[in-house]
Amino acid sequence: GNWVNNGTFTANTSTVSFSGTAQALTGSATTFYSLTIANGSTTTGTVVPTITNFNIDAGGKYIHVAASSVVPGTNKNFDAASTYEYQGTTGTFPSVPGISFGNLVINTASGDNEADGRLTTVQGNLIIQSTGGGGSFRLAGSTSPVVNITGNLQIDAAGTLNFSGSTGNPVVNVLGNVINAGTLQPAITGSVVTNLNIEGNWTNTGTFTAGSGSTLTMNGVNPQTMIGSTFNNLIIDNPTTVTLNSVETITNNLSITTGSKLNLSTLTHNAGTLRLGGAGTASGSWGSSSSGATHQNDTYFAVTSGSVTILNDLCETPPTPVITGSATVCTGATGSVYSVTNVVGHT
Repeated sequence: GNWVNNGTFTANTSTVSFSGTAQALTGSATTFYSLTIANGSTTTGTVVPTITNFNIDAGGKYIHVAASSVVPGTNKNFDAASTYEYQGTTGTFPSVPGISFGNLVINTASGDNEADGRLTTVQGNLIIQSTGGGGSFRLAGSTSPVVNITGNLQIDAAGTLNFSGSTGNPVVNVLGNVINAGTLQPAITGSVVTNLNIEGNWTNTGTFTAGSGSTLTMNGVNPQTMIGSTFNNLIIDNPTTVTLNSVETITNNLSITTGSKLNLSTLTHNAGTLRLGGAGTASGSWGSSSSGATHQNDTYFAVTSGSVTILNDLCETPPTPVITGSATVCTGATGSVYSVTNVVGHT
């Protein structure tokens, strides 16, 4: 059932457990010593309780609808398979740093809500379910946090996620998949530097605005796939293969690290510049030996018919050779010996 407190409750060192299906905390704000949301319980808090030990078990869910951004609990023990859903209306959530959430759902009705660098650990999925008409959820303002998401990053159709709302340079690490059906914008100010590192797959059926400062890195250890986007910088850093299953455009640089391989499928992609193993390349079309590309390379490209058109050269100009020294070149005669240094070779 529900908890309705309109009187006095003295907790001492007691434990209150919610184990029903749909339950609520209402009435006056209650002070608990230990409060547990058990597996299978969905408990809605219309007021913010004061709790010494707040536990959400695996399969338990707490819905935060109170206007305050305060996450209850001096000690917060949220299982990786628990869920915390934020429906509050305040501008900053969470109110303090250092909270390790299980699954975190942002489901707000309106306005812009900002973590301001305080959200750093999500053990499960981060789901931006809704941010209301014209609103957004922002991971950082002027701070530069590292945000680690063990599960998926999911933006639903009614959700908008910004990594940086101002000058901050956040790094977002996702061990699962990134699934965007809403709006994903790394930075409101397009030139602000942000980094998104993904070990799973990338699927974009919504709006992705890369800006001019963002870098997306596919750095999984198992095969990865990508569908639907225009990127600023894209780095392929996977010892197996990253497969492009739709036509992709990289406005700035496409980089494939040493030991990595990109599968272009049967499609024609576009990029501003290309680096292979850190070295700049010439413009023109690139692909494997099975493609019709001008430049063919089976080390960095999987053997398919696809290609990527590179718009600009990224070939470094070798420095001027330095010629020094002299020595005897045969008996009774001397001459110049050319010691050539500072020469960079390209093929």
